[in-house]
Amino acid sequence: LITKEGGGGDNAAVAWRKAGDADVAAGAEPISGDHLSQWIIDPSALEDITKPGDATVALPSEDSPASEKVANAIDNNPKTKYLNFVGRNNTPSGLSIATGGGVVKGLALTSANDAPERDPATFQLWGDGKLIAEGDVPAFTDRFQRQVVTFANDVAASDYKLMFPTTASSNGCCMQVAEIELLGTAAAAAPTISVVRNADGTLTVTFEGTLQTAPAVNGPWTDVDAASPLTIPADAAAAFGRAKK
Repeated sequence: LITKEGGGGDNAAVAWRKAGDADVAAGAEPISGDHLSQWIIDPSALEDITKPGDATVALPSEDSPASEKVANAIDNNPKTKYLNFVGRNNTPSGLSIATGGGVVKGLALTSANDAPERDPATFQLWGDGKLIAEGDVPAFTDRFQRQVVTFANDVAASDYKLMFPTTASSNGCCMQVAEIELLGTAAAAAPTISVVRNADGTLTVTFEGTLQTAPAVNGPWTDVDAASPLTIPADAAAAFGRAKK
């Protein structure tokens, strides 16, 4: 419900009420901006676009025990951890992750097994060289605890850099984290297409989605009304082909 403020002002106040309650009276105290947001993101609707085995690089450099390397950060196993001694005394440290691409709207971090002073306290996230988000990491109150931060973003990227400028306490050891998840919407996988030349000179095209053909590599492209696999006669005119979803 939107009502005009009292006193002849030209602003609007926002209020809400439960079903069955009386209407909010004109001139009522407005809701504090502390309780309003331009967007609401449901973390449960987001997926982790990182996958075990994605290329990772410790930043700004790697100084880690043999069993606590950067790849542990995205291995989907909270019992392992990524520890970097570069992160001692609040020296920024983190990692880069080469993903399959997607739009990231959140970040999930899981605390490691010990030493809470080493937990990340602040973050900066870049996608393809552009700063996407930065801010505080919710304080961890237990080990192996998962904390989630969400933010507005509509820009897709593949190569992400995540830095932790500070830890929970400036300490002479390091920064450590058990698991990192880049939460968002993963880029759709490209449809597959394959061509096999048969002994009789025909071609068998196997594809996902819809097959398109064109007289030139730049098109124009035309949908083929046929299901996969499709056998093309040997005397058919040469053409370029692609699959689309």
